[in-house]
Amino acid sequence: AINDANTESSDTNTPLWELPSIDFSGVIPIGETNFDFDWNADYVDYWREDGIGGHRFDLHPTIAAPVPLGAYLESRAQVGLRDTFYIVQTYGDAEWNESDTQNRLIPDFEADLATTLERDFFTNGGATKRFSHQIRPFIQYNYIPDVDQDDLPYFDSVDDIGEQNRISYGIDNFFDIFNTGADNKEDSRDFGEFKIEQSYDLRSSASDEPFSEILAKVRLYPLEKMSLWYKTYYDVYDNLFTSHNIEAAYTNSRGDYFMVEYSFKDAEDIEQINAILRSHIFGPWFVGAEVEQSISEDETVKANGSLIYQAPCWSVEFATNYTPFDTTYYLMFNLANIGIPIGISM
Repeated sequence: AINDANTESSDTNTPLWELPSIDFSGVIPIGETNFDFDWNADYVDYWREDGIGGHRFDLHPTIAAPVPLGAYLESRAQVGLRDTFYIVQTYGDAEWNESDTQNRLIPDFEADLATTLERDFFTNGGATKRFSHQIRPFIQYNYIPDVDQDDLPYFDSVDDIGEQNRISYGIDNFFDIFNTGADNKEDSRDFGEFKIEQSYDLRSSASDEPFSEILAKVRLYPLEKMSLWYKTYYDVYDNLFTSHNIEAAYTNSRGDYFMVEYSFKDAEDIEQINAILRSHIFGPWFVGAEVEQSISEDETVKANGSLIYQAPCWSVEFATNYTPFDTTYYLMFNLANIGIPIGISM
């Protein structure tokens, strides 16, 4: 059960509760064929003190299969059908002028084509014996028709599925290091990856500016338990970078974890620094902290602190949460496979 405690809501549009939210998804092969049946289904009961709520059933089954185009090509096609059913309810003084029962049916199609080229580079001695570079150019097509959704209530992004008719293309790069261990056996680890991607919109409504922003992502692992990550978007029409994300993270065998991130998004006027710290004190005891500091607004958006006792199949966490609107203290119990504290797996 989730209560979104939005203090800026109006009297006739109070925050939504999810009471409850149930998800069920999976994938199974279809007999002895190469086809796979994949499904994503969820049910949510949206309740609020004042406003529009109701029950929503969302079913999205798909069938996917490889397409034989040659020994050196990776190809796949997927077709799906999304059916969303609503039972709309009003609470408080809210009014709903459409039918209390609504149904939306949306087909979708996706196709992928890629190939992988690989080369090994050998060193002249040392612990690093060789490293490999894989280049994977790819192209993808996505199609979703334009379906009228004006009569539907809006609770989240599921209630407004946008039309798609686009081709995406790009190149993935993967780098692996192969070392010789103390037992003279070769082991390997990821060293980094680099991706660049763009899409072309085939819809007539996007004919003036059909090219999307160029996405570029870089992730490096200079040490086995350390990662450096950078992502940016470049607008090809305004000739400028619209966002930057830089992240550094480190963990160790004790269970300590540290992450710091810088985020800049020009369109949303966001410039922010985030940090997460988790430390193993002794035995089953952990402490954690999380901070989101807005540079553009010159304020602390969020600050969390926690003390956690971690048993083999359960845990208890005492935590505090600060926002500019309020400060909350809570005690949370977690059972294995039911709830997991932030950053700690059972």
